[in-house]
Amino acid sequence: MQQTDVIVAPQLAYTPFLEFNDGNRAQMAASQCRQAVPLVNKEAPFVCTTFESLDTLLEPEIIRAKQSGKVIYKSSSLLVVQYEDGNYDYFHLDHMLRSKLKTKQDFNKDDILVMKYDYFTDDGILAQGRNLLTAIMSHPYAYEDAIVVSSDVVEKGLLDCITYETIEVFLNPSQVLLSISDKEYKPFPDVGDKIKAFQPVLLVKNIYKSDAMLFNPPKPYFFTKDVEVVDVEVVPGSEWCQQSREFDIKVREIIFNRTRRKKELEKQDLPDKIKRLIINSEFLFDYSSGKIRFKKEPFKKNIYVKITVRKIEPLVIGDKLSNRFANKGVISKIEDAENMPVLPDGRRVEIILNPMSIISRMNIGQLFEIAANNLLEALHQRIQESSNEEETKDLITKFYEIIDNSKTGFISKQIKEYLQDKTLDQIKQDKFVFPAPPFEGCKLKSLRESAKLLNSTLDKRKIIYHGNEYEITCGYMYFYRLVHFAKSKMAARGIGLHSRKTLQPVSGRKKQGGQRLGEMEVWCLLAHNVKENLREMLTIKSDDIIGKMSHIISTIYDVDTPIPRNITNLESVKLLEAYLRVLHTSLNFEEKDRKED
Repeated sequence: MQQTDVIVAPQLAYTPFLEFNDGNRAQMAASQCRQAVPLVNKEAPFVCTTFESLDTLLEPEIIRAKQSGKVIYKSSSLLVVQYEDGNYDYFHLDHMLRSKLKTKQDFNKDDILVMKYDYFTDDGILAQGRNLLTAIMSHPYAYEDAIVVSSDVVEKGLLDCITYETIEVFLNPSQVLLSISDKEYKPFPDVGDKIKAFQPVLLVKNIYKSDAMLFNPPKPYFFTKDVEVVDVEVVPGSEWCQQSREFDIKVREIIFNRTRRKKELEKQDLPDKIKRLIINSEFLFDYSSGKIRFKKEPFKKNIYVKITVRKIEPLVIGDKLSNRFANKGVISKIEDAENMPVLPDGRRVEIILNPMSIISRMNIGQLFEIAANNLLEALHQRIQESSNEEETKDLITKFYEIIDNSKTGFISKQIKEYLQDKTLDQIKQDKFVFPAPPFEGCKLKSLRESAKLLNSTLDKRKIIYHGNEYEITCGYMYFYRLVHFAKSKMAARGIGLHSRKTLQPVSGRKKQGGQRLGEMEVWCLLAHNVKENLREMLTIKSDDIIGKMSHIISTIYDVDTPIPRNITNLESVKLLEAYLRVLHTSLNFEEKDRKED
């Protein structure tokens, strides 16, 4: 018996027109696909690689049965199965990894036991992002890798993503949980509850021997956005249970239920190692006996409460987007939809890219993607305008025969089989895609032939921008949102750690660090002759305590407090003098050597 790992599928085959891209850039694209976050309104790409189905690319994220068998145990966090040969297997479940099987349910070989929740799928097809109307043109805010996004994308929530956040609390014997509900005693939320922003999910009250401490307000734990609870885990410690009090009714219910489940488990005819696995994973201890052995010290005396929630993050300036060609960029501006370029048919551009972001990286495949999407638009338009079923089928068949560059011709074969029993109304309701398998995608010559067939252009389109008409490369491109959020990169510092010598803030956002002035920063300020900034950095922002107090008093009370102080005694100034002295000495030695030569 062993734990089956769920690994991430290699995403290299997810890039269409792979042969037109630089090899290093293709590897970066495969790496960035793993950084995508699940979108609320995801959709499958129009230009695909034929590897996006669950049975191919997502197969490593699906665990299938090795043999026929039966489910022995199923809960929200664990699945134990027994195969027909007598061997057992188990899988740890959570809000992402789930199973549709039930306890005592039989299954056959190759049936799906466990699979990831379909955040990245759209009707069985891999869907990490959205098809957005993209314009490759010059824009004041589309500099270098910066990306300009239309306000329509934000207002419609096209790139809103799903994230998870967890609160973990250890409650000691002098702390209790107050009710978060006015109607009943509810110390923590249930799975599925929707909690509004700043509404408490836990209310921790400190109880001391002094009666005056009872009047202190409880400490609330809350989230800054509307969330949905997906998992709640409460584990009472063994020593705490011996001191259990009457007001912790919910904790007593948890202890009673887990003790009952443990007794029922012991009656089942299962191997001892399976019983131990279930007991340890589900915390099914006999709390009344007190014979509980927790490896971690905080679990012994405290109650452990863990609440996991799901929330939606809207798109903001500073977030990162990328397409399937590793063309990653930061959103520099969310432009009003009225100021975005508009096509002759009234559609407005949703994303603007800088042309240099494509040329300098040699990932020309994205230009092929735009051309392929434009051909798909022309094909759909011809289909909707057609009134003859046979002519429509012939047009579709010829189109896919032209773009079919596979060795076996499987694309044209599949489209012929697909169109055999279809009526014209059914064809008009279908959404056709542009297949571009890796190293077997159609060439530029085939794109031009298909454009002649459809009387369409490949990439150039006329747009109207600020009342003027331009001709630029414009079309749909597939974008997904990366896990690099602007809010996680921002840091603010009030009071925190300082270095012992110079009293400057420590570096690093994780340490609540602040603005530090090192040797190279000093040289930069000296080179630009910004004397006041340099003086401020080396004095009141460093270890000039008297100067700091003078600055605070003058700021708060709006008065001048001329306090005499000796700046030369400051450690930061001494360090600067040492650097200048060394620099002066080295220059003298160089001048002396030059004279001797």
